[in-house]
Amino acid sequence: LVIGIQESNAQSCGFLAGDGCSNTDYSNFGLNSSDPATIEYDNFVSTFHATAVRNSSGQFQVWGADMASSGTGDVTTPRTINSTNYTALGSHRVLKVTGSGASTSQFIALTTDGLYAWGPKNLTLATALKGSEGFGKVGSTNGNNFSLPSGLVPADVKMMTASYGIGGGSIVITTCSGEVWILAMSNDVKGNGTTALAITTTTTNNWSQVLTAPGVPLTGIVAARAHQKAVIALRNDNTIWTWGRQTYLGNNTAVADRDFATQMEHPNSSETIKMIGITGNHIINPSLAHALKSYYVLMTNGKLYSLGGNASGQLGDWTTNERTSWVRPKYTSASGPEMDDIKWISPQENDRTYAAINVINSQGQLFAWGNNNQDMLGVGTATGPTMPAGISPTDKVLAVETGGHTSMIIKEGACNFGYIGH
Repeated sequence: LVIGIQESNAQSCGFLAGDGCSNTDYSNFGLNSSDPATIEYDNFVSTFHATAVRNSSGQFQVWGADMASSGTGDVTTPRTINSTNYTALGSHRVLKVTGSGASTSQFIALTTDGLYAWGPKNLTLATALKGSEGFGKVGSTNGNNFSLPSGLVPADVKMMTASYGIGGGSIVITTCSGEVWILAMSNDVKGNGTTALAITTTTTNNWSQVLTAPGVPLTGIVAARAHQKAVIALRNDNTIWTWGRQTYLGNNTAVADRDFATQMEHPNSSETIKMIGITGNHIINPSLAHALKSYYVLMTNGKLYSLGGNASGQLGDWTTNERTSWVRPKYTSASGPEMDDIKWISPQENDRTYAAINVINSQGQLFAWGNNNQDMLGVGTATGPTMPAGISPTDKVLAVETGGHTSMIIKEGACNFGYIGH
């Protein structure tokens, strides 16, 4: 167990204006987040034992396992992704960073020159696209020289996240115009009607646009989040959508595979959705092909809802019962007050297991629940939302990221990041 401070300036004084979409706002993040359409989910990205952070100047710093330019060396002091430290980058700028894996991670950077990647092979990207561990350009896809879908340039990408599941990983991008595209190592998360589980060259090398029915693209999306082989997306009309393996709709129906994006039951249609999230455990249910996913929806009024798998108590209702309809996480106990003052959520998304979540409420208080493997949450044996060890009720937490084996925060008045976990 480590409860400590990372020797890196948290730089919580704000962010410069963003690249990309015209409404990009890097500062719409953490405790100060507000507008659902422009929230920056990925200023912090943490996987099993590696982290990437956008600093106040808009640059990315990285550290952890296999984060060196070689893709095999560990980085124990935060290192900026620039041409000095990652020479293959040249003069190009980094716009977004994500990563995924299981016990180790492959990271991807979206730059002004397109996609670059580094770290262990064949996790997020197939070896046909990135055949070495070292930091370098992703190979040609069916899209363009940027390794993006045909017709897109790096500035068109609003959001980029990655996930990993049995059979390989995937990259999910949301465009400024509201489309969702997926580069996946297997068909079952592509959301375009394909169902085959086999990994093929066609699958691993090609981008696919997510559809709601044959020939009908999913449009108007402002955020898409993934875990293993399932995705949840928020549309600009206050609807939520899902697709992939073992997904839920929230309408009291059983978990099921969905080959197209399917509209979910809204937790409360009179409320406006601010954030969405998804997590899960790598625990195979004998009757299911993949682990059960867990969904989260946060409203602009602070109310939090959860749905799905609950083996680690990750739904926050103080039980381990699977829920096929939306429930409300609660403070203190199963009969305690519902969480209706939440400002930010950070489910564990990028590692294939460890279903867990950290949240920040309107007072800046931090609460966590779910899979506490290697004390990654600091909540001991608690079975519901709990303030982590080392955090005081009077502390004001500005931002949090739940990684594959750690949690990281920025606390008001602190110069450095705070850590707990493995």
